[in-house]
Amino acid sequence: EIPEWLMYFNYYSINIRSSVAIILNTTDCLEHSTLSQLQQCYKVPCFPIAPLHRLGAAATSTSFLEEDQSCIAWLEKQPPNSVLYISLGSLARVNEQELTETAWGLANSGIPFIWVLRSDSIDGSQLDDHFPEGSFKSLLGERGLIVKWAPQKKVLAHSAVGGFWSHCGWNSTIESICEGVPMICRPLF
Repeated sequence: EIPEWLMYFNYYSINIRSSVAIILNTTDCLEHSTLSQLQQCYKVPCFPIAPLHRLGAAATSTSFLEEDQSCIAWLEKQPPNSVLYISLGSLARVNEQELTETAWGLANSGIPFIWVLRSDSIDGSQLDDHFPEGSFKSLLGERGLIVKWAPQKKVLAHSAVGGFWSHCGWNSTIESICEGVPMICRPLF
């Protein structure tokens, strides 16, 4: 019996059984059983070749959004492994309640953080609407940094980053694993 996820893979493949092999942007240590199932189902070798992003130059950006490089200078001022990096990807949206809870949680945590918060990721709400005492940024002082988009590979490679709160997209997961940064996983899809 073919698992449901394999049916999805099968739907998007074109006559894969006539192929010589399957090359995938993954790694055997993460998906050994899945790779074995693919190989068994299609009777062709599977070659996991991840992480592909490591093949490009570290300074080269693949982002389609403008990256705010100021966060790197901010990270330089932070102690090693002290910063939580929060990014929920380029497609995810948060509702007003989740925005408020996240903001108050970060404000009350006492830890330094970089929060990627795109204006189009918020469903009709502004961050400062939830802080009647003053703006969220003034409440945090220098402890928190909010940017619209960050150079994620550089951020994750920085020694000040000690954790990554992620939506668990494939690129984010692989980038975090490659840099050895522990993750707080918040899948959104």
